[in-house]
Amino acid sequence: MMAEPKTEVMEYDGKRYVVYTDVDRDVVQRFRRAAKRCGDRPAKWFVVQVVAGMEQIVTDAMIADDIQVWCPTRKEKRCTVRRGGGRPSQVDVEVAAFPGYLLVRCAVDTDAWHGLRSYDAVMAILGRDGWPLPMSDAAMSKLHALIEGKHLDFSTGRWQLNPGDEVTFTHGYLTGYTGIVGDSYAGTGIVPVLVDAMGRKTLTLTPLDELEKLN
Repeated sequence: MMAEPKTEVMEYDGKRYVVYTDVDRDVVQRFRRAAKRCGDRPAKWFVVQVVAGMEQIVTDAMIADDIQVWCPTRKEKRCTVRRGGGRPSQVDVEVAAFPGYLLVRCAVDTDAWHGLRSYDAVMAILGRDGWPLPMSDAAMSKLHALIEGKHLDFSTGRWQLNPGDEVTFTHGYLTGYTGIVGDSYAGTGIVPVLVDAMGRKTLTLTPLDELEKLN
């Protein structure tokens, strides 16, 4: 007989959620089935943080379980040296546009979220106060436009910002706030920034042209 996880009921934003406090590995598959089957339940895109360099492995594992996942990519130039010596040459390679992050579409409920967190190399689902927050349709449309328009290819952003830099937001609802560039930033046109807004630390993904480095 399948073991049942321990649960407790918590309230957030006026809604009641069942939270699993001690998940047995025997029920992991149930959670993963919840993540891939939306049915009539509303489904949203969430930003999932994974171990940098493991994006494709996690993507392949989720796809194998029929979970809708998107790992945005961009092109960059890298130098290669032929065996035996000779002059180095530059080649175009496809790399993760946002190292350490994936976009995953799943139902908006705790079973589905636990299903996503159960995969190896998955660290967290971005949100607020420990609760996953979905990407807005407008943000997803903008992200698709950036990737499909190849605006992140051969980005020169790596020369403007570095992990640990302090920046200020110049556009959007966070205008005037300051934050710190995340450790996973690799020079793309979208920058992970840790913001302390109203006493809450939140990780945001912000276009490079909406940030200004502080001296």
